[in-house]
Amino acid sequence: MTDAVEALRAALFVPQPPRFCGLEWRPDGRVYEPRSAYRWSAVKNGLYDRAVLAARRGMSEHGFHLDRGRVVLDLPFDVDLALLTRRFGQWERVARENLAREEASAARRAALPASEIAPTQASLKALLRAHRWAFRRPDDAYRFAQESRLTEGQQRFAKDLLSDASYVVRKVEERLATEAGAEDLARAQDPAVRRDVLEACRLLTGLDEDRARDANGAGWSQATSLCGHRLAEEQALTVLQAAHGLRLVHRHRRQLPLALKERLYGWEPSFRPDLPPPLKRTP
Repeated sequence: MTDAVEALRAALFVPQPPRFCGLEWRPDGRVYEPRSAYRWSAVKNGLYDRAVLAARRGMSEHGFHLDRGRVVLDLPFDVDLALLTRRFGQWERVARENLAREEASAARRAALPASEIAPTQASLKALLRAHRWAFRRPDDAYRFAQESRLTEGQQRFAKDLLSDASYVVRKVEERLATEAGAEDLARAQDPAVRRDVLEACRLLTGLDEDRARDANGAGWSQATSLCGHRLAEEQALTVLQAAHGLRLVHRHRRQLPLALKERLYGWEPSFRPDLPPPLKRTP
């Protein structure tokens, strides 16, 4: 028997490794010890590394040498290739799922292009300038508006803050556009009353640093805070705005200076219990 025939016969009986993780198998020759097998090798890649993490024990039992700097696989000549193909498929599928999760996580942590975050940041800055009170977390909104880079998750959170604040502004505007009480509307016709209501709104807003989160008796309450802050932004109140403001401020009138309280709501015994009511002026 010639050497060529012998080589051909040996080649026919050498088991070929199934496809696995995109590896390019190279033959490394016959292994006589500890068992009769044929050795294959390949250059490692990221998918193979994740397969090792997921199926180290099974791969070792099926002939992989996992302590080498390259991929080394010993295939016995009597190996069950159908079984090995199924095993390789299972390990590769798990490795691809893990790799996809890692890549998705890395993408979420990666900085988005400046052109993609610019519209969100511009909208945040504009709404913060106009209606900072509308933000549930204004400090976070300000930080995201100023950041030089945002991840996908941060961009999504910034958009949520922007959407929530825009919704709050819209609902407050709708509330202040509803019809007010006839008595309040009649009083709000007076420009002096409108000026006093605006002054009272600004005073209460200045006391409401916590946006009514704490029941500390300072500034607006949770029921009046949003509308109160909105009115305080105006340079001058309309008749309808002042009519709503009269009703809002009335709940917190005891926090106002005495003169302003009396101009808006008249004299009440609770304002100055130690003094008699003022004398009525003679026309």
